[in-house]
Amino acid sequence: MSPPAHAVVSVAIGGATWAVTRSPGAVAVALLVGVLIDLDHLPDYYHTLVLGRRPRLWLVLHSYEGVVPGTLAAYLSGWNPLVIAGLAAFLAHILCDQVANPVRPLGYFFTYRALKGFRVEELSYVNARAMEGALVRDPLLGWLARWTLRTLRRLHGRRPAPGREEAPTL
Repeated sequence: MSPPAHAVVSVAIGGATWAVTRSPGAVAVALLVGVLIDLDHLPDYYHTLVLGRRPRLWLVLHSYEGVVPGTLAAYLSGWNPLVIAGLAAFLAHILCDQVANPVRPLGYFFTYRALKGFRVEELSYVNARAMEGALVRDPLLGWLARWTLRTLRRLHGRRPAPGREEAPTL
């Protein structure tokens, strides 16, 4: 699911939490958690697209196991509305990704990914090249992804294959 779609879902969750609890900060917390969870893609992209290594899906934040400590934090905080908003946005992010992305049914469990060696081919119904193509074709983030990849590759001394200046290579 795209970052703008996650933002819409997160704002809705924050708004619902605000409506029930009267905590205006719930919207901001839900938005931050629901969108920034995607930062855990950066090590995967760097490993594969910049260093040119075999694709892996570590995604340390994209895991249902995170619901347990999140629920414990909500309980220990006395069910603080901000913690509830963050937990709800976290869970909604993972559930939306589970439905929208071509990942195997247990793919959003970190322990399952670890047992499969974090290998894309073991976790997804599409190959890494298709995932990479989706990144650079994203209407909002594609230009930033292409620029970032070119810059990082220059820093690491890697050049794209001839004729592939705009698309990352694996």
